[in-house]
Amino acid sequence: MSLTWTVKPISKTQFEVMDTKKGGKVNLQEKTCTCKQWQLSGLPCGHVMAVARYCNLRDVTFHVRNYFTTKTYKVAYIDDIQPLEYISEWVDPGKIPTVRPPLLQKRQSGRPKSTARIPSKGEDKDDFKSNRKCSRCL
Repeated sequence: MSLTWTVKPISKTQFEVMDTKKGGKVNLQEKTCTCKQWQLSGLPCGHVMAVARYCNLRDVTFHVRNYFTTKTYKVAYIDDIQPLEYISEWVDPGKIPTVRPPLLQKRQSGRPKSTARIPSKGEDKDDFKSNRKCSRCL
């Protein structure tokens, strides 16, 4: 994907990458890219990979955030992880309230009914027409 992108150096640590869309500006010192994908995920985006290819960098692991390294992974799991006992031996913490989903008003399918008043049995339908007149105008 980033093979056809062109890279233009701005300085030793800043580069402009022209891709098929908006492009991006990469700062290797601050580990930022204008597409924000590198900052949000911690993994280098296509713009950074294009810059690494342009600079003939074979090892791009220094561009990855440290929480993706094997050293951080090993530190996270340095303590023993004890398996849980049987379910029958679990300690009940007490009455835990159940969380129910919110009540939603379900809309009826089809076209909404008219809000016009329906005359009762025995009433004249002509009384409800829009051209009603007062007693003086009759």
